[in-house]
Amino acid sequence: MGWMTIEDLRLNAKGELLSNNLATYKIPDIYFMPDQIDIKFLTEENPMTPYDSKVLGEPPLMYGIGVFFAIRQAMRAFNSQDGFGFVSPLTPERVLCELYRNELQEIAKNNVTSLSLQPSQ
Repeated sequence: MGWMTIEDLRLNAKGELLSNNLATYKIPDIYFMPDQIDIKFLTEENPMTPYDSKVLGEPPLMYGIGVFFAIRQAMRAFNSQDGFGFVSPLTPERVLCELYRNELQEIAKNNVTSLSLQPSQ
């Protein structure tokens, strides 16, 4: 999940990792976990898979993609007028900048010192 939402690896021109220490790498910790997790076990047999398996694909990859698209849907719910790009990872900083893209561009253009926290129109 990290590479879709929180892990923003940066490389220099030589391909060397720039986010390789605690000052530049956000380590997932206990606060990245939800307060409550509801688990439901599937009880029906699944004869279409080997050994009645109920897993599809690589779970970490699939969960990360689900979280990525859930965040994009939340961004669209906040501002349905804007078409957000398909950029990964959707770090909290990137989400905030996308939600207020027009305001940030206005600040950069006019050196505005205050920001109105309204969705982009």
